[in-house]
Amino acid sequence: MPNQNQPNNRIPTHTPHTHTHTADGGEKAIKLNIAAQNVGGFGLEVRQHRRKGVTGPKIQYLKQCIRMYNTEILVLTETRAKSIEEADTKRIGQLTPTMVTSSGRPSGGVTVLTGPNCKLIEGSERESNPPGHYIMGVYQMYGISMVIGGVYLDSTGQDQIGVEAIQQMDTHINDLRQVYHTREVVLTGDFNVVINAEQCHSGRINKPRTSQELLDMTEGQGMTDVGDILSNTEPTYRRHGAADVYSRIDYVFSTMQAVQYQLGWGHMDHAYMQAGIDMPQMKAQYRPRVKDWIVGSREFTRLGREVIVKTMLDHDQ
Repeated sequence: MPNQNQPNNRIPTHTPHTHTHTADGGEKAIKLNIAAQNVGGFGLEVRQHRRKGVTGPKIQYLKQCIRMYNTEILVLTETRAKSIEEADTKRIGQLTPTMVTSSGRPSGGVTVLTGPNCKLIEGSERESNPPGHYIMGVYQMYGISMVIGGVYLDSTGQDQIGVEAIQQMDTHINDLRQVYHTREVVLTGDFNVVINAEQCHSGRINKPRTSQELLDMTEGQGMTDVGDILSNTEPTYRRHGAADVYSRIDYVFSTMQAVQYQLGWGHMDHAYMQAGIDMPQMKAQYRPRVKDWIVGSREFTRLGREVIVKTMLDHDQ
């Protein structure tokens, strides 16, 4: 068993490939590189970043990790932004913010940044109520649609708040899967709950009801714990100045097969958690018999009405 108190502070110096290959060299699957980082507050960094040529240490570290891990989707948690405008950071490396939720309080807040190959479908965003605990939406990447969610659950230790947030999350996932006809889901971030008592310095599960609700939800949605599947359940949180205080509370859950999971440590309390996930192969392209309009788009009502009228007229002829 690895020593829980000795993190690996090295960041890999190689750039992971975005494709895996078959034995004969043919392309097998596209690999999605997704990461999460609890930044422990980002307001000052954002304000500094808006000044040309000035970046803070957190942004510099994130840029380094994005390059090293070839990150295509990055979820920042506990941004502590007091408004959407403050949370809406500028580009970090090649990634730009596409989804933001702000709690309006000193804690909470999630920002999802994505690369140029990952497109958010307009109108698909869903966030927690109250906001700041999670945000999710449907993205298209290499022709594949998938639900991506960034999570920062309540950190106060109130079990009921966590339970209610996960129940909302479950409802939103079901909604997005049905409306946008996708099976694939990836959730990542700081869930602020221990799933296994052995993965915490205290040897206990801090919020047992939240923990069980999370297990039930992920199992019901067909998601697996990427770190657990790939036999890396090392702590993702270590308190600075107290090496004996640690826990595994950051996770990546996915319906797709994971092929890589790594933790990188900088000067923040939480690890930079990166996962490589094989995306399903694209099916042969075909022209659909009925155009698949997205309910959340602004054109749905107008185009839908036109189709109904045209169909009725054609039927009368």
